[in-house]
Amino acid sequence: MNPLGNNPNMQLPAQMQQSLQQVKNIMRMAQGNPMAFAQQNPMFNQVLQLCKGQNPQTVFTNLCKQMGYDPNVILNTLQS
Repeated sequence: MNPLGNNPNMQLPAQMQQSLQQVKNIMRMAQGNPMAFAQQNPMFNQVLQLCKGQNPQTVFTNLCKQMGYDPNVILNTLQS
């Protein structure tokens, strides 16, 4: 049995859902010029620092697994 569940209908905690909504808003703002946005927005710049030259997708997947979340559920929430 997979500890992450891989259930696309898995409900994320309310606080996580609110945070994901904020991320969606940030993603919309960064669409024009992500690098300029990163320089202006400390939160986005912090994410880039977290990656430290690693593949952001790999970093994201590893963090999700460490926290016990299915990365696909989070990605689906961001894409909806």
